[in-house]
Amino acid sequence: NKLMEKSIFSSVKDVWLSTWINGLLSAVPTHFKNIMGNTLFGAYQTPERLIGAVFSKALPKGFRKSIYKEGDLRYDPVIEKQMVEFDEFLTDVYSLKESLLEGFSLAGRTWKTGNPSDPRTKIELKNNPDISEDLKNIANRFNLDVADDRFLAKAIDLYGYAVQIPGRALLTQDEFFKGTFYRMAFNRLAMRRGKSVYRQAIDGGKAENDAVALAEQELKDIYENPPDDITEAAMEEARVNTFTNDLPPALAAIEPMFQHPIIKTIVPFFRTPSNIAMAVLERTPLAPVVSSKWRADFAAGGAKRDLALAKLTMGTSLL
Repeated sequence: NKLMEKSIFSSVKDVWLSTWINGLLSAVPTHFKNIMGNTLFGAYQTPERLIGAVFSKALPKGFRKSIYKEGDLRYDPVIEKQMVEFDEFLTDVYSLKESLLEGFSLAGRTWKTGNPSDPRTKIELKNNPDISEDLKNIANRFNLDVADDRFLAKAIDLYGYAVQIPGRALLTQDEFFKGTFYRMAFNRLAMRRGKSVYRQAIDGGKAENDAVALAEQELKDIYENPPDDITEAAMEEARVNTFTNDLPPALAAIEPMFQHPIIKTIVPFFRTPSNIAMAVLERTPLAPVVSSKWRADFAAGGAKRDLALAKLTMGTSLL
């Protein structure tokens, strides 16, 4: 029904934009840069987390408290009490094999089907149009026979598949990195939650063995029934590492303008370059001024504040 309701103009527009954008993605250096960008940005954050762990241990408890109060929807007592752990690096190393396997699994499925597991992708086309379906819709409007066994239908399918190979390759790469980064982030956040439970138990007067047992039970529960906050945080980290996360409010407000066919021909990619720019700015002295995400993380307190300060500290030091 959705296909039949499309106008010829809408179908032609989608065919043109899909062909145009896939053409832009057809150069091999583009994919090399994408792979290297995702890899190096993920690696860059390892020392950042170590600096975050220093802040977690060195800053006074009062300084790490959230500026929000109980009852405020932005207040998260779990985040406020958590610390960035020094051995998160070891967690990443231990889970690397498992994470890579998950990444390859997602990548293989995406290459085979052309459909990524996550709707947020670097190919910023509305409704993820399919060239073959759009061409068949145009042919139907002119009463051409595009039954599956007809030559014209097979030619259209071949054309659509060939044209969309660059885009499919890009989606496959990002799905690999999303799967890898998601699993590493999930394991890291689970370990962070377990350590937090251990510390709270010790602070509450529990014996060492009892505190360890509570932490181990917490980890077991997380892996058997993953809580929403951890899965969402891990998915968000995977998106951030591939520059496909949602834009901050100010940029999100103007993003729809860049979906206009004429503007999109001139500026085919808006979200990804914007996310790259924001990722850089969050690591400069300008972060508190220009990044609403950095300000929100700092205001949240706890582990988020430690990591926000680590971004600012390490990036500014490198500059």
